[in-house]
Amino acid sequence: MFVDQFKDQLTIVLMLNLVLFFIANHWSYLVPEEFLFVSHKDIFGLFREQFVLNEFFEVLAYTFLGALFIHFGTYKMNKIWIFRLNALLLVIVSTYFWTIPSLQSAEIVLQKGHPYFIAAIIGQILLYLIVGNEFLGSIKNKRKQPKINHSYLYLPKLNFYKNQTMYSFDKFHELIAETIDKNPFSKNPEELYEPMDYILNIGGKRIRPILTLLGTDLFDGEVDKALKPSLAIEFFHNFSLMHDDIMDNASLRRSKATVHEKFGLNTAILSGDAMLVKAYQYLEDLEPELFKSSTKLFSKTALEVCEGQQLDVNYETKLNVSYEDYIKMISLKTSVLLGCALKLGAMIGNASEEDSDKLYQYGLNLGIAYQLKDDYLDVFGSLEHLGKKHAGDIFENKKTILYISALEAANEEEKEELLYWYSSNTDNIDKVYAVEKLFRKLNVNRKLSTLIREYTNKAHSYLDQIDVPEERKSYLRELSEVLIDRQG
Repeated sequence: MFVDQFKDQLTIVLMLNLVLFFIANHWSYLVPEEFLFVSHKDIFGLFREQFVLNEFFEVLAYTFLGALFIHFGTYKMNKIWIFRLNALLLVIVSTYFWTIPSLQSAEIVLQKGHPYFIAAIIGQILLYLIVGNEFLGSIKNKRKQPKINHSYLYLPKLNFYKNQTMYSFDKFHELIAETIDKNPFSKNPEELYEPMDYILNIGGKRIRPILTLLGTDLFDGEVDKALKPSLAIEFFHNFSLMHDDIMDNASLRRSKATVHEKFGLNTAILSGDAMLVKAYQYLEDLEPELFKSSTKLFSKTALEVCEGQQLDVNYETKLNVSYEDYIKMISLKTSVLLGCALKLGAMIGNASEEDSDKLYQYGLNLGIAYQLKDDYLDVFGSLEHLGKKHAGDIFENKKTILYISALEAANEEEKEELLYWYSSNTDNIDKVYAVEKLFRKLNVNRKLSTLIREYTNKAHSYLDQIDVPEERKSYLRELSEVLIDRQG
Protein backbone atom coordinates (compact mmCIF):
# COMPACT_ATOMS: atom_id res chain seq x y z
CA MET A 1 0.00 0.00 0.00
CA PHE A 2 1.00 3.65 -0.52
CA VAL A 3 1.29 4.23 3.21
CA ASP A 4 3.78 1.39 3.60
CA GLN A 5 6.34 3.42 1.67
CA PHE A 6 6.78 5.74 4.63
CA LYS A 7 9.71 4.73 6.85
CA ASP A 8 8.88 4.61 10.55
CA GLN A 9 5.72 6.36 9.45
CA LEU A 10 3.92 7.07 12.69
CA THR A 11 6.95 8.50 14.49
CA ILE A 12 7.84 10.88 11.67
CA VAL A 13 4.28 12.17 11.20
CA LEU A 14 3.75 12.62 14.93
CA MET A 15 6.96 14.59 15.29
CA LEU A 16 6.06 16.68 12.25
CA ASN A 17 2.64 17.47 13.69
CA LEU A 18 4.08 18.35 17.07
CA VAL A 19 6.72 20.72 15.63
CA LEU A 20 4.29 22.41 13.26
CA PHE A 21 1.68 22.82 15.99
CA PHE A 22 4.23 24.45 18.30
CA ILE A 23 5.50 26.83 15.61
CA ALA A 24 2.02 27.80 14.52
CA ASN A 25 0.77 28.59 18.03
CA HIS A 26 3.92 30.48 19.05
CA TRP A 27 4.69 32.32 15.83
CA SER A 28 4.13 35.72 17.32
CA TYR A 29 6.61 34.90 20.12
CA LEU A 30 9.24 33.37 17.86
CA VAL A 31 9.30 36.15 15.28
CA PRO A 32 9.77 39.86 16.15
CA GLU A 33 6.55 41.78 15.70
CA GLU A 34 7.99 44.11 13.08
CA PHE A 35 8.51 41.12 10.77
CA LEU A 36 4.91 39.91 11.08
CA PHE A 37 2.42 40.70 8.37
CA VAL A 38 -1.03 41.88 9.33
CA SER A 39 -2.53 38.83 7.67
CA HIS A 40 -0.53 36.54 9.95
CA LYS A 41 -1.70 38.49 13.00
CA ASP A 42 -5.28 38.16 11.84
CA ILE A 43 -4.94 34.42 11.30
CA PHE A 44 -3.40 33.78 14.68
CA GLY A 45 -5.87 35.99 16.43
CA LEU A 46 -8.62 33.90 14.92
CA PHE A 47 -6.90 30.65 15.85
CA ARG A 48 -6.35 31.76 19.45
CA GLU A 49 -10.08 32.42 19.74
CA GLN A 50 -11.00 29.06 18.28
CA PHE A 51 -8.47 27.04 20.23
CA VAL A 52 -9.87 28.38 23.50
CA LEU A 53 -6.68 28.07 25.53
CA ASN A 54 -8.25 26.85 28.71
CA GLU A 55 -7.59 24.02 31.14
CA PHE A 56 -9.38 21.48 28.96
CA PHE A 57 -7.14 22.32 26.03
CA GLU A 58 -4.09 21.87 28.23
CA VAL A 59 -5.33 18.44 29.30
CA LEU A 60 -5.69 17.44 25.65
CA ALA A 61 -2.23 18.75 24.83
CA TYR A 62 -0.64 16.80 27.68
CA THR A 63 -2.62 13.72 26.62
CA PHE A 64 -1.17 14.07 23.12
CA LEU A 65 2.36 14.35 24.49
CA GLY A 66 1.78 11.40 26.82
CA ALA A 67 0.51 9.26 23.95
CA LEU A 68 3.55 10.25 21.92
CA PHE A 69 5.91 9.03 24.65
CA ILE A 70 3.90 5.82 24.98
CA HIS A 71 4.44 5.29 21.27
CA PHE A 72 8.20 5.68 21.64
CA GLY A 73 8.21 3.35 24.61
CA THR A 74 6.22 0.51 23.04
CA TYR A 75 7.18 0.43 19.34
CA LYS A 76 9.56 -2.52 19.87
CA MET A 77 7.09 -4.47 21.98
CA ASN A 78 4.83 -7.11 20.57
CA LYS A 79 1.84 -5.54 22.33
CA ILE A 80 -0.50 -4.89 19.45
CA TRP A 81 -3.40 -3.67 21.54
CA ILE A 82 -1.23 -1.00 23.22
CA PHE A 83 0.03 0.19 19.85
CA ARG A 84 -3.43 0.38 18.29
CA LEU A 85 -5.18 1.88 21.32
CA ASN A 86 -2.49 4.54 21.56
CA ALA A 87 -2.69 5.28 17.83
CA LEU A 88 -6.46 5.70 18.11
CA LEU A 89 -6.02 8.01 21.09
CA LEU A 90 -3.56 10.15 19.13
CA VAL A 91 -6.00 10.47 16.26
CA ILE A 92 -8.91 11.47 18.50
CA VAL A 93 -6.92 14.00 20.52
CA SER A 94 -5.12 15.58 17.57
CA THR A 95 -8.41 15.80 15.65
CA TYR A 96 -10.05 17.78 18.45
CA PHE A 97 -7.36 20.33 19.19
CA TRP A 98 -5.75 20.56 15.77
CA THR A 99 -7.84 19.39 12.80
CA ILE A 100 -11.25 20.78 13.76
CA PRO A 101 -10.05 24.37 14.45
CA SER A 102 -7.88 24.25 11.35
CA LEU A 103 -10.73 23.12 9.10
CA GLN A 104 -13.04 25.75 10.60
CA SER A 105 -10.55 28.34 9.45
CA ALA A 106 -9.61 26.58 6.23
CA GLU A 107 -10.87 29.39 4.05
CA ILE A 108 -8.81 32.12 5.71
CA VAL A 109 -5.75 29.84 5.99
CA LEU A 110 -5.84 29.09 2.25
CA GLN A 111 -6.63 32.70 1.41
CA LYS A 112 -3.65 34.02 3.35
CA GLY A 113 -1.49 31.07 2.39
CA HIS A 114 -0.06 30.29 5.81
CA PRO A 115 2.45 27.45 5.20
CA TYR A 116 2.61 25.96 8.70
CA PHE A 117 -1.07 25.28 9.06
CA ILE A 118 -1.34 23.92 5.52
CA ALA A 119 1.61 21.60 6.12
CA ALA A 120 0.17 20.51 9.47
CA ILE A 121 -3.17 19.59 7.92
CA ILE A 122 -1.32 17.46 5.36
CA GLY A 123 0.60 15.83 8.22
CA GLN A 124 -2.64 15.09 10.02
CA ILE A 125 -4.11 13.49 6.90
CA LEU A 126 -1.05 11.24 6.73
CA LEU A 127 -1.64 10.29 10.34
CA TYR A 128 -5.21 9.27 9.47
CA LEU A 129 -3.96 7.16 6.57
CA ILE A 130 -1.28 5.41 8.63
CA VAL A 131 -3.51 4.63 11.61
CA GLY A 132 -6.39 3.69 9.30
CA ASN A 133 -4.11 1.31 7.44
CA GLU A 134 -3.08 -0.30 10.74
CA PHE A 135 -6.67 -0.91 11.77
CA LEU A 136 -7.74 -2.00 8.30
CA GLY A 137 -4.93 -4.54 8.28
CA SER A 138 -6.04 -5.90 11.65
CA ILE A 139 -9.64 -6.23 10.45
CA LYS A 140 -8.54 -8.18 7.39
CA ASN A 141 -6.25 -10.27 9.60
CA LYS A 142 -3.35 -9.70 7.29
CA ARG A 143 -0.99 -8.29 9.86
CA LYS A 144 -0.06 -10.18 13.00
CA GLN A 145 1.92 -7.36 14.57
CA PRO A 146 2.77 -3.72 13.89
CA LYS A 147 5.51 -3.28 11.37
CA ILE A 148 7.70 -0.25 11.91
CA ASN A 149 10.60 -0.07 9.53
CA HIS A 150 13.73 1.86 10.50
CA SER A 151 15.51 1.29 7.21
CA TYR A 152 15.38 4.99 6.46
CA LEU A 153 18.34 5.27 8.84
CA TYR A 154 20.27 2.79 6.66
CA LEU A 155 20.86 0.70 9.74
CA PRO A 156 20.58 -3.10 9.50
CA LYS A 157 17.08 -3.66 8.20
CA LEU A 158 16.46 -6.63 10.41
CA ASN A 159 14.65 -5.09 13.34
CA PHE A 160 12.44 -7.63 15.05
CA TYR A 161 10.02 -6.82 17.82
CA LYS A 162 10.81 -8.05 21.32
CA ASN A 163 8.44 -9.85 23.59
CA GLN A 164 8.84 -11.87 26.74
CA THR A 165 9.72 -15.13 25.02
CA MET A 166 11.77 -14.24 21.98
CA TYR A 167 15.02 -12.41 21.40
CA SER A 168 15.43 -9.42 19.12
CA PHE A 169 17.62 -9.46 16.02
CA ASP A 170 19.91 -6.89 17.60
CA LYS A 171 20.32 -9.17 20.60
CA PHE A 172 21.19 -12.12 18.37
CA HIS A 173 23.80 -10.06 16.53
CA GLU A 174 25.23 -8.90 19.85
CA LEU A 175 25.39 -12.45 21.24
CA ILE A 176 27.28 -13.70 18.17
CA ALA A 177 29.77 -10.83 18.36
CA GLU A 178 30.33 -11.49 22.08
CA THR A 179 30.85 -15.21 21.45
CA ILE A 180 33.47 -14.46 18.77
CA ASP A 181 35.23 -12.05 21.15
CA LYS A 182 35.20 -14.64 23.95
CA ASN A 183 36.83 -17.23 21.69
CA PRO A 184 39.82 -15.39 20.19
CA PHE A 185 42.23 -17.00 17.79
CA SER A 186 45.74 -17.96 18.77
CA LYS A 187 48.31 -15.25 18.12
CA ASN A 188 50.90 -17.69 16.83
CA PRO A 189 51.51 -17.82 13.97
CA GLU A 190 49.99 -14.41 13.38
CA GLU A 191 50.13 -14.85 9.60
CA LEU A 192 47.64 -17.74 9.82
CA TYR A 193 45.09 -16.16 12.14
CA GLU A 194 45.12 -12.50 11.09
CA PRO A 195 43.31 -13.23 7.77
CA MET A 196 40.64 -15.12 9.73
CA ASP A 197 40.08 -12.12 11.98
CA TYR A 198 40.04 -9.90 8.91
CA ILE A 199 37.26 -11.66 7.01
CA LEU A 200 35.13 -11.99 10.14
CA ASN A 201 35.24 -8.24 10.71
CA ILE A 202 34.75 -6.63 7.31
CA GLY A 203 31.03 -6.13 7.52
CA GLY A 204 29.31 -9.46 7.02
CA LYS A 205 25.59 -9.53 7.92
CA ARG A 206 26.02 -12.81 9.86
CA ILE A 207 22.67 -13.99 8.58
CA ARG A 208 23.55 -17.69 8.75
CA PRO A 209 24.55 -17.87 12.46
CA ILE A 210 21.50 -15.75 13.27
CA LEU A 211 19.36 -18.32 11.42
CA THR A 212 20.76 -20.98 13.75
CA LEU A 213 19.76 -18.92 16.80
CA LEU A 214 16.35 -18.21 15.26
CA GLY A 215 15.89 -21.93 14.62
CA THR A 216 16.56 -22.70 18.29
CA ASP A 217 14.43 -19.82 19.56
CA LEU A 218 11.57 -20.79 17.24
CA PHE A 219 11.06 -23.93 19.33
CA ASP A 220 11.69 -22.14 22.65
CA GLY A 221 15.07 -23.80 23.04
CA GLU A 222 18.11 -22.54 24.98
CA VAL A 223 19.70 -19.94 22.72
CA ASP A 224 22.93 -19.91 24.74
CA LYS A 225 23.37 -23.57 23.84
CA ALA A 226 23.27 -22.66 20.14
CA LEU A 227 25.86 -19.86 20.24
CA LYS A 228 29.01 -21.89 19.53
CA PRO A 229 27.27 -24.09 16.92
CA SER A 230 26.12 -20.90 15.19
CA LEU A 231 29.78 -19.91 14.88
CA ALA A 232 30.43 -23.26 13.19
CA ILE A 233 28.03 -22.10 10.46
CA GLU A 234 29.62 -18.64 10.27
CA PHE A 235 33.17 -19.98 10.11
CA PHE A 236 32.31 -22.52 7.42
CA HIS A 237 30.59 -19.81 5.40
CA ASN A 238 33.65 -17.55 5.56
CA PHE A 239 35.95 -20.48 4.72
CA SER A 240 33.90 -21.05 1.56
CA LEU A 241 34.02 -17.33 0.70
CA MET A 242 37.81 -17.23 0.99
CA HIS A 243 38.24 -20.15 -1.36
CA ASP A 244 35.47 -18.94 -3.67
CA ASP A 245 37.17 -15.56 -4.05
CA ILE A 246 40.43 -17.31 -4.93
CA MET A 247 38.74 -19.43 -7.58
CA ASP A 248 36.92 -16.40 -9.03
CA ASN A 249 40.00 -14.20 -8.75
CA ALA A 250 37.77 -11.64 -7.03
CA SER A 251 39.37 -8.43 -5.78
CA LEU A 252 36.55 -7.19 -3.51
CA ARG A 253 34.45 -8.76 -0.76
CA ARG A 254 32.03 -6.55 1.21
CA SER A 255 33.69 -3.49 -0.38
CA LYS A 256 37.07 -4.52 1.05
CA ALA A 257 40.06 -6.29 -0.48
CA THR A 258 39.63 -10.05 -0.56
CA VAL A 259 41.85 -12.15 1.71
CA HIS A 260 44.10 -13.42 -1.07
CA GLU A 261 44.55 -9.88 -2.40
CA LYS A 262 45.53 -8.54 1.00
CA PHE A 263 47.54 -11.42 2.46
CA GLY A 264 48.62 -13.48 -0.53
CA LEU A 265 47.31 -16.62 -2.21
CA ASN A 266 49.06 -19.27 -0.09
CA THR A 267 48.09 -17.62 3.19
CA ALA A 268 44.47 -17.31 2.07
CA ILE A 269 44.27 -21.02 1.22
CA LEU A 270 45.82 -22.07 4.53
CA SER A 271 43.74 -19.65 6.63
CA GLY A 272 40.61 -20.87 4.87
CA ASP A 273 41.47 -24.46 5.75
CA ALA A 274 42.05 -23.44 9.38
CA MET A 275 38.61 -21.81 9.48
CA LEU A 276 37.04 -25.09 8.38
CA VAL A 277 38.78 -26.90 11.23
CA LYS A 278 37.63 -24.23 13.69
CA ALA A 279 34.08 -24.64 12.45
CA TYR A 280 34.02 -28.30 13.52
CA GLN A 281 35.56 -27.41 16.88
CA TYR A 282 32.57 -25.21 17.69
CA LEU A 283 30.31 -28.27 17.65
CA GLU A 284 32.33 -30.15 20.26
CA ASP A 285 30.43 -28.89 23.34
CA LEU A 286 27.12 -30.44 22.27
CA GLU A 287 25.81 -33.54 24.05
CA PRO A 288 27.07 -36.80 22.48
CA GLU A 289 23.89 -37.69 20.59
CA LEU A 290 23.31 -34.13 19.43
CA PHE A 291 26.98 -33.82 18.49
CA LYS A 292 26.71 -36.97 16.38
CA SER A 293 23.60 -35.82 14.51
CA SER A 294 24.92 -32.24 14.14
CA THR A 295 28.29 -33.27 12.69
CA LYS A 296 26.50 -35.65 10.33
CA LEU A 297 24.33 -32.77 9.07
CA PHE A 298 27.31 -30.41 8.95
CA SER A 299 29.53 -32.83 7.00
CA LYS A 300 26.76 -33.59 4.52
CA THR A 301 26.25 -29.86 3.98
CA ALA A 302 29.98 -29.14 3.62
CA LEU A 303 30.33 -31.81 0.94
CA GLU A 304 27.26 -30.49 -0.90
CA VAL A 305 28.71 -26.96 -0.90
CA CYS A 306 31.89 -28.35 -2.49
CA GLU A 307 29.80 -30.18 -5.10
CA GLY A 308 27.94 -26.97 -5.88
CA GLN A 309 31.19 -25.05 -6.22
CA GLN A 310 32.53 -27.63 -8.68
CA LEU A 311 29.32 -27.44 -10.72
CA ASP A 312 29.74 -23.65 -10.81
CA VAL A 313 33.25 -24.10 -12.20
CA ASN A 314 32.00 -26.65 -14.74
CA TYR A 315 29.26 -24.33 -15.99
CA GLU A 316 31.78 -21.63 -16.88
CA THR A 317 32.92 -23.72 -19.87
CA LYS A 318 29.73 -25.70 -20.51
CA LEU A 319 27.86 -24.37 -23.55
CA ASN A 320 24.34 -25.35 -22.55
CA VAL A 321 23.31 -24.91 -18.94
CA SER A 322 19.64 -25.61 -18.29
CA TYR A 323 17.38 -23.95 -15.74
CA GLU A 324 17.30 -27.20 -13.75
CA ASP A 325 21.11 -27.44 -13.83
CA TYR A 326 21.46 -23.95 -12.47
CA ILE A 327 18.91 -24.36 -9.68
CA LYS A 328 20.66 -27.56 -8.61
CA MET A 329 24.00 -25.76 -8.54
CA ILE A 330 22.86 -22.81 -6.41
CA SER A 331 20.91 -25.16 -4.15
CA LEU A 332 24.15 -26.97 -3.33
CA LYS A 333 26.49 -24.00 -3.35
CA THR A 334 24.33 -21.56 -1.35
CA SER A 335 20.96 -22.86 -0.19
CA VAL A 336 21.94 -26.00 1.70
CA LEU A 337 23.96 -23.95 4.20
CA LEU A 338 20.93 -21.79 5.03
CA GLY A 339 18.86 -24.94 5.46
CA CYS A 340 21.61 -26.48 7.59
CA ALA A 341 21.83 -23.37 9.81
CA LEU A 342 18.10 -23.46 10.53
CA LYS A 343 17.90 -27.22 11.00
CA LEU A 344 20.91 -27.21 13.34
CA GLY A 345 19.16 -24.58 15.45
CA ALA A 346 15.93 -26.59 15.44
CA MET A 347 17.78 -29.73 16.56
CA ILE A 348 19.36 -27.81 19.45
CA GLY A 349 15.89 -26.50 20.30
CA ASN A 350 14.58 -30.10 20.56
CA ALA A 351 12.25 -29.77 17.59
CA SER A 352 10.69 -32.89 16.12
CA GLU A 353 12.39 -34.45 13.11
CA GLU A 354 9.39 -33.51 10.97
CA ASP A 355 9.50 -29.85 11.98
CA SER A 356 13.30 -29.77 11.61
CA ASP A 357 12.98 -31.05 8.03
CA LYS A 358 10.29 -28.49 7.21
CA LEU A 359 12.49 -25.71 8.57
CA TYR A 360 15.34 -27.07 6.43
CA GLN A 361 13.11 -26.88 3.33
CA TYR A 362 12.15 -23.34 4.27
CA GLY A 363 15.84 -22.42 4.40
CA LEU A 364 16.61 -24.29 1.18
CA ASN A 365 13.97 -22.44 -0.86
CA LEU A 366 14.78 -19.13 0.80
CA GLY A 367 18.42 -19.74 -0.11
CA ILE A 368 17.50 -20.24 -3.77
CA ALA A 369 15.54 -16.98 -3.74
CA TYR A 370 18.47 -15.30 -1.99
CA GLN A 371 20.99 -16.43 -4.63
CA LEU A 372 18.67 -15.46 -7.48
CA LYS A 373 18.40 -12.02 -5.91
CA ASP A 374 22.21 -11.96 -5.73
CA ASP A 375 22.33 -12.71 -9.47
CA TYR A 376 19.90 -9.88 -10.06
CA LEU A 377 21.84 -7.38 -7.94
CA ASP A 378 25.13 -8.29 -9.64
CA VAL A 379 23.83 -6.68 -12.83
CA PHE A 380 20.97 -4.41 -11.79
CA GLY A 381 21.85 -3.60 -8.18
CA SER A 382 22.91 -0.29 -6.70
CA LEU A 383 26.66 0.26 -6.88
CA GLU A 384 26.45 2.01 -3.51
CA HIS A 385 25.22 -1.15 -1.74
CA LEU A 386 26.72 -3.91 -3.87
CA GLY A 387 30.04 -4.29 -2.02
CA LYS A 388 31.75 -6.08 -4.90
CA LYS A 389 32.65 -5.59 -8.55
CA HIS A 390 29.64 -4.57 -10.63
CA ALA A 391 28.58 -7.18 -13.21
CA GLY A 392 31.31 -9.54 -12.06
CA ASP A 393 29.28 -12.52 -13.31
CA ILE A 394 29.26 -11.07 -16.84
CA PHE A 395 33.01 -10.39 -16.78
CA GLU A 396 33.62 -13.99 -15.63
CA ASN A 397 31.16 -15.51 -18.14
CA LYS A 398 29.10 -17.06 -15.35
CA LYS A 399 25.95 -18.59 -16.75
CA THR A 400 23.52 -17.27 -14.19
CA ILE A 401 19.73 -17.48 -14.43
CA LEU A 402 19.82 -14.14 -16.30
CA TYR A 403 21.99 -15.63 -19.05
CA ILE A 404 19.91 -18.83 -19.21
CA SER A 405 16.64 -16.90 -19.45
CA ALA A 406 18.05 -14.51 -22.06
CA LEU A 407 19.33 -17.35 -24.22
CA GLU A 408 15.92 -19.01 -24.03
CA ALA A 409 14.03 -15.83 -25.02
CA ALA A 410 16.47 -14.54 -27.67
CA ASN A 411 16.03 -14.72 -31.43
CA GLU A 412 18.87 -16.01 -33.56
CA GLU A 413 20.59 -12.64 -33.91
CA GLU A 414 20.36 -11.89 -30.18
CA LYS A 415 21.50 -15.40 -29.29
CA GLU A 416 24.54 -15.01 -31.51
CA GLU A 417 25.46 -11.72 -29.87
CA LEU A 418 25.04 -13.18 -26.36
CA LEU A 419 27.16 -16.22 -27.18
CA TYR A 420 29.82 -13.96 -28.68
CA TRP A 421 30.20 -11.92 -25.53
CA TYR A 422 30.17 -14.98 -23.25
CA SER A 423 32.95 -16.58 -25.28
CA SER A 424 35.09 -13.49 -24.80
CA ASN A 425 37.54 -13.39 -21.89
CA THR A 426 37.91 -9.65 -21.59
CA ASP A 427 37.30 -6.94 -18.99
CA ASN A 428 36.08 -4.60 -21.71
CA ILE A 429 33.27 -2.47 -20.26
CA ASP A 430 31.51 -2.65 -23.65
CA LYS A 431 30.84 -6.29 -22.86
CA VAL A 432 28.88 -5.36 -19.74
CA TYR A 433 26.91 -2.63 -21.50
CA ALA A 434 26.02 -4.91 -24.41
CA VAL A 435 24.95 -7.87 -22.26
CA GLU A 436 22.99 -5.71 -19.83
CA LYS A 437 21.19 -4.06 -22.75
CA LEU A 438 20.25 -7.50 -24.07
CA PHE A 439 18.99 -8.59 -20.64
CA ARG A 440 16.74 -5.55 -20.38
CA LYS A 441 15.51 -5.91 -23.96
CA LEU A 442 14.50 -9.53 -23.28
CA ASN A 443 12.87 -8.59 -19.94
CA VAL A 444 14.88 -11.20 -18.03
CA ASN A 445 15.16 -8.83 -15.05
CA ARG A 446 11.36 -8.84 -14.65
CA LYS A 447 11.16 -12.60 -15.13
CA LEU A 448 13.81 -13.07 -12.45
CA SER A 449 11.92 -10.85 -10.00
CA THR A 450 8.86 -13.09 -10.47
CA LEU A 451 10.94 -16.23 -9.94
CA ILE A 452 12.45 -14.81 -6.73
CA ARG A 453 8.99 -14.20 -5.34
CA GLU A 454 7.86 -17.72 -6.28
CA TYR A 455 10.70 -19.35 -4.31
CA THR A 456 10.09 -16.99 -1.38
CA ASN A 457 6.43 -18.02 -1.31
CA LYS A 458 7.43 -21.68 -1.51
CA ALA A 459 9.70 -21.17 1.49
CA HIS A 460 6.83 -19.61 3.43
CA SER A 461 4.60 -22.57 2.58
CA TYR A 462 6.96 -24.87 4.51
CA LEU A 463 7.08 -22.42 7.38
CA ASP A 464 3.27 -22.46 7.47
CA GLN A 465 3.33 -26.19 8.15
CA ILE A 466 5.49 -25.96 11.28
CA ASP A 467 3.47 -26.44 14.46
CA VAL A 468 4.48 -23.41 16.55
CA PRO A 469 2.53 -20.21 17.37
CA GLU A 470 2.32 -17.86 14.42
CA GLU A 471 3.92 -14.99 16.32
CA ARG A 472 7.13 -17.00 16.60
CA LYS A 473 7.23 -17.46 12.82
CA SER A 474 6.79 -13.75 12.14
CA TYR A 475 10.49 -13.10 12.74
CA LEU A 476 11.50 -15.54 10.02
CA ARG A 477 8.88 -14.11 7.67
CA GLU A 478 10.21 -10.60 8.16
CA LEU A 479 13.78 -11.81 7.79
CA SER A 480 12.99 -13.49 4.48
CA GLU A 481 11.33 -10.33 3.16
CA VAL A 482 14.35 -8.26 4.16
CA LEU A 483 16.77 -10.68 2.48
CA ILE A 484 14.77 -10.68 -0.73
CA ASP A 485 14.10 -6.92 -0.78
CA ARG A 486 17.73 -5.99 -0.04
CA GLN A 487 19.66 -3.68 -2.35
CA GLY A 488 23.11 -5.11 -1.65
